[in-house]
Order: sequence, then C-alpha cells, then structure tokens
Amino acid sequence: MKSPYRQYFYPTIWERGRDYFQQGHISNMDIEYQGDSIEIEATVEGTTDYQVFLTFLEGDVVEAGCDCPFAEEGHYCKHMVAVCFAFEEGAKQSRPVPLMPSKQESIESLLEAMSEETLREFCLQSAQKDIHFEQALRRFLSAEKGQFSLDNALDEVDFIIESYQDHGFIDYEESFGFEDEMTDFLGDCL
Repeated sequence: MKSPYRQYFYPTIWERGRDYFQQGHISNMDIEYQGDSIEIEATVEGTTDYQVFLTFLEGDVVEAGCDCPFAEEGHYCKHMVAVCFAFEEGAKQSRPVPLMPSKQESIESLLEAMSEETLREFCLQSAQKDIHFEQALRRFLSAEKGQFSLDNALDEVDFIIESYQDHGFIDYEESFGFEDEMTDFLGDCL
C-alpha cells in the first residue's frame, strides 16, 4: 500500500528517510491523538540527534518541523519521513486507533461524485498555485495523449532549470529539489 504521506516529500528524500527508518534511527517517539488530529514528536539519530514533530489532520500533514539544517530552510526532510514510517509501522502492529482512511479510496469516491466542471476548476487553481502540480499535470496529459516529443521534453527541462535557477546558477539549498524533480521527469520519460 502506498503511504498517504509520500506526496509531501521529494522522492530522494523519501528514499533516504525510509533507509533511516529501516536502520532504526528513531527513538523517543511520542504520539498524541487529539480528536481528528495526531501529533507526533520523535528523536531521529543522524549526524546529530534531531527533534521532529508532525501533525496530521484527516490524513494530511498540517504541520511539520525538524531542527536539521534542511528542514530549517523550509523543506520536508528525511527525518520527517523516518518518523512517518515509524508511525505507520506502529499503527500496523498495535492499531490503537485505525490508520487514516485510505487516501486512494477517499479520492476515488470524491472524484466519482465530482462534476467535470468542478474537476477542471480544481486542476486549474492547483496548477496556478503549484508549479509542481502544473508540471505533473502537463506530463500526465501528454502521456495520456501519447504525445512525447523531444521539443516538449527540452521545454520541460528548460522550465525545471528556470524554476530553480537564481542569477544564472542553482543554489546549493535548491539543488536537492532540482535533482529530485529532474529525476522524476526523466523517469517519466523512460
């Protein structure tokens, strides 16, 4: 089953966080259930011990933080991913309360009930607010139409580069996101 939290993380960050979880880097995990929200605090051992907090509301990450340098720049980090995995694993084993409702099931039922006009409006608004959503939508629609051209691919690469470029170069802090997005794009092309 695909994790409902994966959507919040760059693929490379997701993989690194899964490795941290599998290597047992999580300790002192505290989970509080407050109505519909779940608040988690944990320590993740890395270069140093990092404190992570996550708040979920109805399956969505509504608050997240870590005191590692990457997260302090405003990014979701591998330490947060490790805690997500630990939470899901603990919930599978003990099931103190049911896991979040399956995103796939709820999304499918929402889409079935949604009119075509509402879906179009949602896609338009989302694409205008989120450049990554716009790129994913463009790739999805091109693949659906069976349209792949070198010109479109080069335009997409230029677009990705320009979205991360500042004054003629890609800053180190932005390089992780750039790498992840290029990897996703190239994976979609293959």
